[in-house]
Amino acid sequence: MVLEYAVGIAFLLVFLWYFSIPRTARAIIAAAHEALAERICPACGYRFGVIEAEDDGCTICPECSAAWRMKAFVDKETSNEC
Repeated sequence: MVLEYAVGIAFLLVFLWYFSIPRTARAIIAAAHEALAERICPACGYRFGVIEAEDDGCTICPECSAAWRMKAFVDKETSNEC
């Protein structure tokens, strides 16, 4: 009897993990991409403004020192404007 409950709970936990974690991760990644397209640091919310990328292609946030390769996101956003 106890073994049946343990198996049922284990199955439920695996089921919940399998279906909830990937969606959460995709939502976090999508939010970071949207922030970069708006030239906002996803880590701290600092607005990059006209900060240029370094030689390696990364834009470094002066607030939190996170490095982001945002060229692809900014170019994609501006290329859609008419």
